[in-house]
Amino acid sequence: MLAPGDLRALGEWCEALYRKWNIEHQGLIAPDVPIAADILDDFNDPDIYGDDYALLAAVYEFADWAEDEALLLPAEYSLVALVSQSVESYLAKVHNGGHPKYLTYDWNTLSAKACEVGLAAMGCVEHAAIFSDFKAFIEEDRARAIQIVRWYNAPGSFSRPEGVKAFDRAVFDLSLDRQVQQQAKWLQSSGVLTPMRREKVTKKAVIEKNALRRERSRSIAAPEKQMSRAIRPIAKALEEVVGHELGEIYQCGDNSLLQYFFGSDPVSVPFCRFFTTLADGALRMQDVVLMRPPATASYQAFLFGRPDFEVLARVDITEDQYMACTNER
Repeated sequence: MLAPGDLRALGEWCEALYRKWNIEHQGLIAPDVPIAADILDDFNDPDIYGDDYALLAAVYEFADWAEDEALLLPAEYSLVALVSQSVESYLAKVHNGGHPKYLTYDWNTLSAKACEVGLAAMGCVEHAAIFSDFKAFIEEDRARAIQIVRWYNAPGSFSRPEGVKAFDRAVFDLSLDRQVQQQAKWLQSSGVLTPMRREKVTKKAVIEKNALRRERSRSIAAPEKQMSRAIRPIAKALEEVVGHELGEIYQCGDNSLLQYFFGSDPVSVPFCRFFTTLADGALRMQDVVLMRPPATASYQAFLFGRPDFEVLARVDITEDQYMACTNER
């Protein structure tokens, strides 16, 4: 059991998560969080009040950059930045759309764990208690969680599931400014914030720590022409199960597993999107998604409707079929 507030244990949990997916994790290789020097200077000057919101935003932006540009995995870059971003994202979504918005855009195994650990580490006791209760509420009934997402995406088509609004009210009753101040104070005391006076030099140094950056820049999916050809017999097998033709291929590539399995781990899977025009002129989009262990017990292909979490069909495929559609070996 991961103890809330234990950042080292969170790092070990992250490493284990990626190992489970056969994704190499390098450990904590970029522990510092470079922040624009003028932001930190304001906090060090007794005659100036530092901008708490600016500090949180700078840490958030670093975490985004570390994953999107430096191609570092969570817990390869600062765990302080990881949990700070997760907490800020949670509260920003809730204050601008409620818990259904957070559930729709941010919820996954890693973000939920990092937010839970972060709130506890920061000493945000009341927020931590609300989040812990919300996490239990979501995890005890996956169907209800999916219903909340469906309601958020199409409120006129679904009734709002009971219970979720109480979590919104609980958060709104607390002071956001006080929480931000507490989070900023925790960041300042973390010992990992470093002044960044030459941004390009600093970021280049972080990037150079990632020995796997070039490898990670490659798509999981094979080049589109190769994948389009290799996936045809798989699509044919799915058509026989579902009872209709999938149509033409619209695009092939990588997509987040979260697009298909609610609340899953934040990893990518290869997919092909098919489209066809129905008799009434409507356009039907469906995704063929390829899975390998540990996502499934064996190599399998799934057919998903868009946009939803419903599995329309599933067939077993061979390892060779999977490999022909991907760059994996």
